[in-house]
Amino acid sequence: MTKQLTLSDFLGEQLGDSLNGPALTSLLLEIAGVCTKISALTTKGALVDIEDTIKGFNSIMDGDVDKYPEAAFNLVGTIEDAIAKGDKMLAESK
Repeated sequence: MTKQLTLSDFLGEQLGDSLNGPALTSLLLEIAGVCTKISALTTKGALVDIEDTIKGFNSIMDGDVDKYPEAAFNLVGTIEDAIAKGDKMLAESK
């Protein structure tokens, strides 16, 4: 026979019993916010100078990189880095 776990089992009887719908929602949003901040702090990105940023922006706006998945552009750096990542993603999907 299994026991159904309650909020009190995780948070302690006093705190768990005092959380109603809005309070529980608030707590869960707070936890999600902390997790998002931790993820943002631990994910490495790349610093790109303004000339490369403008070049990449123009390539995107001109449609030169439309064939690549959106994820290819996430946290990679220059447009050349995104194209290389996109080519790899497309090759792996075949």
